[in-house]
Amino acid sequence: MREARKRRLTITGFILVISMFFVGFIYSVFFSAREDSYWAHFQQRAKLAKTIESAKRQVDMYDPFTLYLGEFMSVGKIKLVYRGRADKVLNIGVIINDLDPETEYLHRIPLHQAKEGVRLGGVSFQVLSSGSSKLQLQRKKQH
Repeated sequence: MREARKRRLTITGFILVISMFFVGFIYSVFFSAREDSYWAHFQQRAKLAKTIESAKRQVDMYDPFTLYLGEFMSVGKIKLVYRGRADKVLNIGVIINDLDPETEYLHRIPLHQAKEGVRLGGVSFQVLSSGSSKLQLQRKKQH
């Protein structure tokens, strides 16, 4: 009788240990901290895909064009994105494809300076008008 009881305790203990490993594995798969990094990686890839897709909009070299808030536009070898206006400062993101197509360089340009002209990614632009949701630019002709 003691041997049967000992055998049952051994089997029960073995089943409990296996169950704890299984529950730990399930917890680590569904609730681990790495889940956040996978989600962040997914969001970054989605943002990059959106950038590539929306940057297909290109403009002629010297025609005036409008940048809308958050929209990417290709101008020559660079991509521009308007990030809005705050405290009389324009926020314009520039992506230089030849340098790093995934990095956006943020330019904070005071309005008084923007009216005189700005240089973004090695290209000179004249700011025609600016608002909270759109920015109108024209590329300056090089002499």
